[in-house]
Amino acid sequence: MSNYKNLPAPTPEGGLNRYMQEIRKFPMLEPEQEYMLAKRWVDHEDTDAAHQMVTSHLRLAAKIAMGYRGYGLPQAEVISEANVGLLQAVKRFDPEKGFRLATYAIWLEDESANTAADYEASDELDARRELLTEAMDVLNEREKDILMQRRLSEETVTLEDLSGQYDVSRERIRQIEVRAFEKLQAKMQELARRKGMLADA
Repeated sequence: MSNYKNLPAPTPEGGLNRYMQEIRKFPMLEPEQEYMLAKRWVDHEDTDAAHQMVTSHLRLAAKIAMGYRGYGLPQAEVISEANVGLLQAVKRFDPEKGFRLATYAIWLEDESANTAADYEASDELDARRELLTEAMDVLNEREKDILMQRRLSEETVTLEDLSGQYDVSRERIRQIEVRAFEKLQAKMQELARRKGMLADA
């Protein structure tokens, strides 16, 4: 299996920007490429195939980690933990389930350790997407737009661009983003428990 020590890692000395530039050199995978690499790992324990899957998703791991900005956690450490979670997701990923690695990996950050395994079936993943859509109603239009552009789109829009769009400071955009993310997570947890998708803590 791909070893964490072989992956790029953010350091206080190197800076986050340098790390983000470094991981952008790894290409994103087409669905067919990802499937074939996953099959090579599952069937033959091909470590090179696993490494390609991991590196192609480092940007996703970083994006998830960025969701914890504003919590006082060292960003480099959070990204490192997200990368470890990504390694574990690749190790357990089954390409025959009919969904992408990114979908599987995103739910590692859920509070239940068994959530990823519990929601492997594609129909339950559809239920998760519906849950996200329903939970978005807790946000106002500005919060929805900022959250979509900052965290739910393929290319992240900068705070600078959004501050121009809304004619407020970058810090105000960051505050709205963090608050919207917290509200969305709380609503999704509430809905999931109400529908029996998560056990009570």
